[in-house]
Amino acid sequence: MREQNPMDGRVATELGADFYNGLSEEITASGCDHTQRQARTLLLARDIEPADVEEFLTYFKRHGGCCSCEILMNCDYLFTKDL
Repeated sequence: MREQNPMDGRVATELGADFYNGLSEEITASGCDHTQRQARTLLLARDIEPADVEEFLTYFKRHGGCCSCEILMNCDYLFTKDL
């Protein structure tokens, strides 16, 4: 059995659908620049500590979210995990 990563629950509980929808709106309006810049900007706007922002972005990369649009496409299930 896989050991649960504490980040598994943090994405859903601390970010959830609000972050996901905000990122989706940003990508729809501006397109993706193929970096995590838009995701980083939204995380910082939520007053998340810079160290935690980097932890979230690294976690997204490990789950296939190497840029903001890939976070939407490859990490969508992380935002609604029922843990």
